[in-house]
Amino acid sequence: MTRSLPRPHHPRAQHLNAGCRIQHAHADLFQQRIDLNQRVSSMAEQINAASTNIASLNYQIKQVELNGDDANDLRDQRDLALDALAAVTQVTYTEQPDKTVTVYLGAMNL
Repeated sequence: MTRSLPRPHHPRAQHLNAGCRIQHAHADLFQQRIDLNQRVSSMAEQINAASTNIASLNYQIKQVELNGDDANDLRDQRDLALDALAAVTQVTYTEQPDKTVTVYLGAMNL
């Protein structure tokens, strides 16, 4: 006995076609999840690197200012680091009396 493929308008063919579409949609969603995870991971690395750099510059600025010197070059570097961070995510910051900055991501202090 030979079996033939169902005709295109046959209910069995429609179920097979729907099954293929579901498998394709699943594969697309799976790939999108992988891509988004990679983007989030990359953004987190960039945020962490910029935050670490800003913290280091804050420390250096504070030390220079405590010695009575001017830390303009370090402040310029910190401004560039803040700009780089703002390019990745929405942040706000406030300068403190000791010339350091406190950076916020939403309500969270970085």
